[in-house]
Amino acid sequence: MSSYKAFIYFEGNSYELTLTFLNLKNLKEEVLKIININDNFIIIDNNNKQEIINDQQLKISFEIQPALFFIYCINNNNNDNDNEKKYPEEKKDNKYYKIINPLVLLTGDSKYNLDLIMIKNLFEEIYGYDVYSIYDQNKSEIELLTLNQLDIFLMKHYIKNNYDSLIFIWCGYSNKISKEEGDILITSDNGNEYKLFKKVQELFTNIFLNKPKIFIKNIYQKNE
Repeated sequence: MSSYKAFIYFEGNSYELTLTFLNLKNLKEEVLKIININDNFIIIDNNNKQEIINDQQLKISFEIQPALFFIYCINNNNNDNDNEKKYPEEKKDNKYYKIINPLVLLTGDSKYNLDLIMIKNLFEEIYGYDVYSIYDQNKSEIELLTLNQLDIFLMKHYIKNNYDSLIFIWCGYSNKISKEEGDILITSDNGNEYKLFKKVQELFTNIFLNKPKIFIKNIYQKNE
């Protein structure tokens, strides 16, 4: 039986799921397993920000790989307009910031090289962005990402630049050690090394002051 792999983004986090059937009902079922919200109160958009409302639209979305979907909670209030339901946390004005020339940093364990390659292709081919990846396809035999390698990669790009925004992507192991410390990015050396995710965010705050900063985590459980 065929299966269909996709990624969903919800509240700043990314998740991978697999569909058994290529229809909207199956997609909603798999999404709800992750976000645990009544399906009457979610909206599913494709990577062009078009709402998926039928099976045909879903099949078309899978023609572009990797298949990406954005999940939004809507407000169960009949007096709200569509935009207020779809984006309840956004301000009601129409101001927006168009990202044209972002610094895109793709990091993670090359054990998941297929995911790294797909994400890199997405940002390069679909959005037309230049992507700096820690994974070198010419050295695919090296599967370990050490904390030192991650730090060197981050500091290499910690420079003043002409980019108008930052997109940082982590594809690998992650965990949460405490409410105060937040999530950690787990590297491969010794099994005990990690980078606080908030330290990555703090690192780039100064050089991207008053500019959009997008942080995406495509995470895996440590015990998998």
